Parts: sequence; structure tokens; C-alpha cells
Amino acid sequence: MRVTLITANWIAEADALCTLLEADGIQAFIPDQSAVAANPLLANAFGGIRVQVDESDLPRAREILANTRPAPARGLFECPVCHSDSVRYEKVSKRLAFLSLLLIGIPLLWFKRQCVCESCGHTWKED
Repeated sequence: MRVTLITANWIAEADALCTLLEADGIQAFIPDQSAVAANPLLANAFGGIRVQVDESDLPRAREILANTRPAPARGLFECPVCHSDSVRYEKVSKRLAFLSLLLIGIPLLWFKRQCVCESCGHTWKED
């Protein structure tokens, strides 16, 4: 008898879990795959996309999922000096933007925003 191991939000996520389990010799099955492939919005109506395994493989499948960690997310930018990914945009003064809009009639569109590395403090203009 098959039991539900986990529910996923997206079909790609469920397929990746099935591939991970099948690589370790556990047969995994997605019972809602054809319905969700036809209309992805039906996944919420089903309560998520179920990934099922045989009842005898359930403890081993849970152990595999517990040992699997997702890759850490990387930032959008990287500091050219220290190669850290904790980079943020320098905030533009709201007063300056308002005054330029009021006096010139256009906002400060020609200024490039500066990036600031929070690790080493290096600042540079975005390309």
C-alpha cells in the first residue's frame, strides 16, 4: 500500500523529490501528476501534489529527505573586492529626489545607484 510521504507546491518540486528517492532505490509515485500537468492551478484544489512511496520504504524515504539540504541561496550581486554576496543598494535621499522632481520636473533618472558591500564596506556604481 502506498502512503503520502510529502506534498509539494509545484510539479517540478515533486519530480525532483521522486528523482532523489528513485536514485536511492525507492520507488516514488505522484498520483496527481496528470491532472496537475493539465492545469497547474489544480494543485491547490488537491491540497498539494502528493509524493507517495510504499509503506515499507517510508522510514528510509524520510531519512533521505531529512539528510537532504537545499543549496544556500546566493545574492544577486557579488562584491568585486571581497566576493561576498551580502550586497545592498545605497538608498537615494527622498528629499533630493523630491526637490529634483519639483525644480527640474523630472526625477533623478541619470544617476546610477551605488552598491554597498555589507562585509567590507566597498561601494561601486552598478553597471
